[in-house]
Amino acid sequence: MQIEIHGLVVVIHNICKDDRINLLSLLHINVNSFVIDSIKRRTKLTYSFKDEESVCITINSECDYVMLILHGSFFDNSPDFRLRKFLVFLSIFKHTFKQLDVAFNDDLNCLTLRELRHWVRNSKEYCTGSLVARNPPKYLTVERKFDAIQLGSARSTMNYGTIYRRPNTGFFRIEIKVKNKDKIGYILKKYSTKYPQQFHKRCLQLLDSCINFVTPSSKRRRVIEKQPSWEAFLGSDIKKIKWKAVHDAQRAHRQESESVSVAKKTQRLGSSLRNTVSRLSTILPEHEVLNLISEKSGYKLVKDDDI
Repeated sequence: MQIEIHGLVVVIHNICKDDRINLLSLLHINVNSFVIDSIKRRTKLTYSFKDEESVCITINSECDYVMLILHGSFFDNSPDFRLRKFLVFLSIFKHTFKQLDVAFNDDLNCLTLRELRHWVRNSKEYCTGSLVARNPPKYLTVERKFDAIQLGSARSTMNYGTIYRRPNTGFFRIEIKVKNKDKIGYILKKYSTKYPQQFHKRCLQLLDSCINFVTPSSKRRRVIEKQPSWEAFLGSDIKKIKWKAVHDAQRAHRQESESVSVAKKTQRLGSSLRNTVSRLSTILPEHEVLNLISEKSGYKLVKDDDI
């Protein structure tokens, strides 16, 4: 199996003009290659590859945030882009992941259309997972020929999936669109091209939680046994993930990061204030400097001689 990132949507908060330029350099796209559309305080930059939208950057100058959309065509045709380096850049800012597309390619031809069609048409017996828990998968055809298998709803705020044959390879491909920021953060935290094992493991945990093709007898017994060809496609035994534990860990991490950020910002502010008062005290008495700063800021400042 080949696993790849095939789409990413992220909002980056409080990003200044210089950092936006750095963002473009990480994408390895010349700014002159974008089509630019400006409306009031919003600027939209669109880059297309072979007439297909590949990158969309929406800049809101009033709120200093950027929404970045990287489509599949960008990942397919950007050999110089380094996702790991981009994720390090993101870590500098407060950011919110909106969607991650993960693709699983059956490059070893483990799956067959005959089996997939049988499993999907008898999903109550053969299918488990969050994407088929409420609604059965849909077997879609065009002119009576196989087109795709739809897993879940595209309107879902959590996950959505599609199984289809990729035209350029003929292999079956499963794409999962993840829309939960905690799940996206969990998966991308271990992204590495040099040591991909942990990243692949987390991607497979995602797939396993979304869709599984199992034997009817094991489903009745609730002791899941995967279909042999599906197990061969996965390539390894996957332990069921507890997403609640992931959500709790991500929430704790965010709270800790916010506390560290507040501590650093207040420390810098305190140092800056002491330095300012020290410089101005050569011109005015210190208490007058503090009174002037209080008037301008609206906060009463009193020196603590114990500090």
